[in-house]
Amino acid sequence: MTGTHFTGVYPAMTTPFDATGDIDHDQLRADAERLEAAGVDWVVPVDSIGESA
Repeated sequence: MTGTHFTGVYPAMTTPFDATGDIDHDQLRADAERLEAAGVDWVVPVDSIGESA
């Protein structure tokens, strides 16, 4: 990928969980739609935002 440049905003998406520990798919969809409406260029799913560091 020599010469390829990535530009824009790439937020790492968090994974919302419900009270039982299952993925909250409705909230995940709403989060993705909110980011899309905000005009982000890409999203980084299934990633870490560095909170463990």
